[in-house]
Amino acid sequence: MKSSEGGVQRLSAPPHGPPRPDAVAGEEPLEIRLGAEPVSVTMRTPGDDFALVAGFLLTEGLIQRREDLADLGYCPDSKHPELRNIVRATLAP
Repeated sequence: MKSSEGGVQRLSAPPHGPPRPDAVAGEEPLEIRLGAEPVSVTMRTPGDDFALVAGFLLTEGLIQRREDLADLGYCPDSKHPELRNIVRATLAP
């Protein structure tokens, strides 16, 4: 799970002590593509993206079982290769 500790503090009611740094879960968009066709954009905490996409496709009725998926992979962004915010699903024949 991605998190950030910049400028966030956990506060407790006295006498529980002084403020201390706290982590906040990061959230980023994830575009889901079926082949080259965009299907959806959802917000998520990065991590387990392929499981999220497979579950999304199943619950939306776009696949019926695991064997319906031939491949899941990230679509790199040529301007920002470090980002992995697009997942392409390829259906089995």
